[in-house]
Amino acid sequence: MPSQAEIRKAVKEHAAASAAYQANKQKRTPMDHVAVERGKRRPGPAERAAAARRAEEAAADSRARARTACRRKIEGCTSFVQLLRIFGVPTDPARLKDAYRIAVRMYHPDSNSRDRAWRTEEEKYEAEEVMKIINERKPADL
Repeated sequence: MPSQAEIRKAVKEHAAASAAYQANKQKRTPMDHVAVERGKRRPGPAERAAAARRAEEAAADSRARARTACRRKIEGCTSFVQLLRIFGVPTDPARLKDAYRIAVRMYHPDSNSRDRAWRTEEEKYEAEEVMKIINERKPADL
């Protein structure tokens, strides 16, 4: 049977080891633990910031390309009906209303999953630009 001194020493060692574990555990994220288990190093804050900047720049380039493509399509457009025809939207008021409802249902984030809404980021940005252009114009000549 261990003596009182041995028990106190074991309790102190256990408390110190537990405190060290808890202190180290709080500094790590769950992904850090996974990375350690897999033997990989997690990227530091500077590397994560650089990756985020690169992704943001790529998205901005895609948006700019989509915006330019849409602007080129509508350069000679003089009426709202021409604008709708350029983008393949029906010009008959009843069919226009149906097309709008279908598009809202198809592209609304709450009613559809992301993978079914747009096939590519380019398609998403082009659709956003088309909606901006159409909403800027007044349908007075319908």
